Amino acid sequence: MKIRKRTLLVVGMLVIIVAALSVALFTCSANSERSLRSVVTSDLDAIKHIEPAALDMLKDQLAKGEQFGIDSREFASVWLEGFSYSLGDLSVEGDRATVEVSFTVKSLQASLDSSMPDIAKIMEEVSETDSIEDAYAQCGKIILKNLRSGQLSAGTITLSYHFDGKTWVMDSKSAKELALALSSPT
Repeated sequence: MKIRKRTLLVVGMLVIIVAALSVALFTCSANSERSLRSVVTSDLDAIKHIEPAALDMLKDQLAKGEQFGIDSREFASVWLEGFSYSLGDLSVEGDRATVEVSFTVKSLQASLDSSMPDIAKIMEEVSETDSIEDAYAQCGKIILKNLRSGQLSAGTITLSYHFDGKTWVMDSKSAKELALALSSPT
């Protein structure tokens, strides 16, 4: 009889421990997802509000404007006007996570493509006595005009994050993919 009571007591204690661990793991997972959602929102809000970190991430795309004498902040402001996003499925597995993001943004590539005929004409008309810088400045004005009137396009991307021991950090590959996706949404 004593053995049976001990067995029941041990089994009962194991059930309580397993239940407590399940609650703890669920709480940690929920906290990780909340923490990840907060970081992703912060990263995307930095783009929306054209913060320095976002300008750094988008530097390759912004360089396209700089070669035509367009200030990178002005270029980003015109390009990202109307940018919006929503977070979709979020998955956390240990210290790795993914999140699906749907977004709308002006297509930088479409604006550059629509500017090309006018840019080509300006460049053909540049004579040896004209300043190439002046021609580039005229091209920059055309690019900005087309970008201002550009239509918003929708896109989706799955971003990868890793936990660095303190917080969630976007993987560098995802940051590059995001910058490319924003310039030419699909």
